[in-house]
Amino acid sequence: MNSSSDDLLSRECDIFCRYLTRSAPSAYLRHAYGRGHASMAATCRADSLIDRALLGFARSGVAAVGLADAYAARFRRGSLLRCKLILMLALVEHDSARHHAFDQARSAPRMAAVAMLVLAGMAWALRLFVAIAMFGPVQLASIVTDRPAPHV
Repeated sequence: MNSSSDDLLSRECDIFCRYLTRSAPSAYLRHAYGRGHASMAATCRADSLIDRALLGFARSGVAAVGLADAYAARFRRGSLLRCKLILMLALVEHDSARHHAFDQARSAPRMAAVAMLVLAGMAWALRLFVAIAMFGPVQLASIVTDRPAPHV
């Protein structure tokens, strides 16, 4: 890899880790993400315009990942963005400094828990609505531009 792709991968690792854990990645996570990224490159690719747009937008920041992930989770489950987020999630779950974020149960009074679930659902629905408005036209364009030419 060259320096610019290493920088892009490092930034991507940082953004995805912050999105999933609200904290910066450790040196271990950066190294493991680079190794995992190299090994998944053969199976997960951004072959379509929509996949490239989702990944490119997600690389711009944590809030952008939330929008792109909301869209990809519903309409592009096999996208490169989802592959990369799943890779980061798997690495974070096995990081001794961060696994507690996923393994601990949080307790709250029933009404508070219900209120938090309702708010989380409303926030996700809003992100999905905005993401559909942003990426829906790109997906339509992707269908048109990525279609293989007919055989003559």
